[in-house]
Amino acid sequence: MITVNGYANSTYDTNNSNFAVLVSVDPSAPFKHPGEYCKGLAQITNYLAGDKSVIVQRLNDFVVGRATTDERLEEVSFEPSIQGYPGNLNLVLPYRVYDSIKEFLIKLDRVIPGLLSDDTILYGIEIKTYSQRVKVDDKLRTDIENFYLIGDGSGLTRGLVQASMSGLLVADNVVESIKGSLF
Repeated sequence: MITVNGYANSTYDTNNSNFAVLVSVDPSAPFKHPGEYCKGLAQITNYLAGDKSVIVQRLNDFVVGRATTDERLEEVSFEPSIQGYPGNLNLVLPYRVYDSIKEFLIKLDRVIPGLLSDDTILYGIEIKTYSQRVKVDDKLRTDIENFYLIGDGSGLTRGLVQASMSGLLVADNVVESIKGSLF
């Protein structure tokens, strides 16, 4: 199973940039096996993309719900960073996910004019699953005395910035508790 993830390749220079758009899906009822559901979406994507593994779709094609063809992909004015199968992510994504991504990107175009162009391409799909949340208080303390959880270990953070901030929060709380015990 092959999926995409928004990361910057540091081994070579490129004029391209990337970002990821994620939509949260609550795996509550009727899902009994949310991990298997996500795996199924990835398998459908791989099946539709054939041996190239990921689907590539122009953003404007995605917004109107039509497949990107080889001819439409050739109209893009730059060399894509990842080779993939020109196709239709709309065939893979559940409607609520598609609609949320579409709405976000249309609004983002107001902040970044030109985002909705024939030169903006999407790769798909990206799947992230998260562990159960561990019970912690607002200072990230567990029920175990002097035991804090930071980063992804708590099940609360979803990226580098949040994980870093949780570490700073815990460090501040530890320093405060040490100060309190010294004075």
